[in-house]
Formats: sequence, C-alpha cells, structure tokens
Amino acid sequence: MGWQARWLAALAGAGYGLMMWCGMTTAVLHLGTSDALPLQQLQVAGLALGAALVAAALAVGAWRTRAPNASPAVSLRGYAPAIGAGLVAIALIAVLQPGSGGGRSVVVAVLGILQLLLAFAAVALSPSVSGTAAWRTRPLRLPIRLLFAMTSGLSLLYLLMDRLLGAHSDVRLMLATLLGLASVLALCQAIDGHAGASANATTGRGGHLRVLRMPALLVAGPAIGMLLATTGVAPAAVLLALVAAALLAAAASAPLQSPEAAPDARSDRAADHET
Repeated sequence: MGWQARWLAALAGAGYGLMMWCGMTTAVLHLGTSDALPLQQLQVAGLALGAALVAAALAVGAWRTRAPNASPAVSLRGYAPAIGAGLVAIALIAVLQPGSGGGRSVVVAVLGILQLLLAFAAVALSPSVSGTAAWRTRPLRLPIRLLFAMTSGLSLLYLLMDRLLGAHSDVRLMLATLLGLASVLALCQAIDGHAGASANATTGRGGHLRVLRMPALLVAGPAIGMLLATTGVAPAAVLLALVAAALLAAAASAPLQSPEAAPDARSDRAADHET
C-alpha cells in the first residue's frame, strides 16, 4: 500500500476519532442547554472538521481505487458506516446551532451517542483493516486502528480547544494525556509488530528495528511537546499542532494490511481446506 493511501487512511482515522470524541462529549455534557454556547461552538467545529477530513479522504481514496465494473450499490455498502456518521454529524451540527429551539438535551444526547457508535463502526469495519484474514492471528490490529483514530482525533480536538476556548493554561495536561494514549498505542504496536516479524521467517535484524521505529515516533512527538511546554519557548497552539502532525505521521507510517499482504493467513486457510 502506497504512502498516499496510508496518509488518506490516517486523515480519515483522525476524522473518525474527532467525531467519536465530539459525539461522546456532546452526549455527556448535555449541550442542548442555552448556557453551553462556547462548548457548542467547539463541538460544531470538531464535528465539521472531522466530517470534512473523512469525506475528503474517502472521496480521494474512492477515486484512486475505483473499479470500472464495480456496482455503485456494492461500493456504497462498504462506506455505509462512514456515510451514516457524516449524516449524523450534519444533524448534530444543525441541532447545536443557536436559536434552533429549546429542550434539545435529549435529542443532542441521542445524536451524540449515535455519532460515537457510527464513527467507531466506520473504523472497525473499514475495508483496509477488516478485509484480511490476518486479523485471526494478530488480534491487536483492530484496537491499534481504534487507538490511532482516538489519539489523533483527540490531538485535533485539543487544538480546537486552544483556538476557540483559549485553553492555553491546560496545554501540559493535554500533552500529558496525549503522551499516555500514545504510550499505550506504542506498546500495542510494538507487541503486534514483534509478533508479525516473528511470524515472518525472512525478517532480519533490520526488520525488527523497523518494528520499533513507529512506536518511537508515536511517543517522541508528545514527549518533545511536553519538554518544550515546560520551557515556554513556543505557544500552546504551536506545540499542539506539532504533536498532532507527529501523531498523523506515525499513523501514516503504520502499514495497513491488505488482502494481498496476508500470505501466511491464506496459506493456513488453504492447508485447512486440503486436510
């Protein structure tokens, strides 16, 4: 899978993660009340940015991988959770607009939960991560993709918080949270990568070093951001933007398993049929 496809998947994952965080916080904070206007503006911006990232990434990806004889119904079926998440995001943005009517807390909570579930399903059912038999032998693949989406999405939400709410004093807490999530993600990625390298008989020392490269990149971004935050050499927005870029770069460097890249799993399945 080329670098363009990996970057598109990373941007779409960040969009899904941003939609998940916005849906969850919207449902918890009951943003249908009239005294939550600043938070409503934050959620609207997050939902709009998340939906835009997902729509742009999927549109470009569909155009690059279009099949001449593919049925439109089959193509749309694969993107059903993403389309549903986008439609719910549009509805939630409309409901959160000022002057759209009172007594909306229940509607906002229901839409927020639905937004969370659909974005979660879109990541879990993505063809690039679920369309391969390798998931049977490497079960950490799905949690890793979800953690990538949640971590990169949260970094974008923190950046929006800094810009829209002026949460400059909370930048160390934000970076510490991102560092904790990135550390868990790096550990899962290292375990999964080591398992994959061990299963490949041709993997040498260079292959094992490549397994550790991406987890190191994951942790390095938030860690460097925290060190710079203690010195005060850069504004909070710059630090958060750099960390978000580092997390997206780490997500784009993660190999997305394609059906053609699972020879071991296919061999095992063929052996089962022969016996």
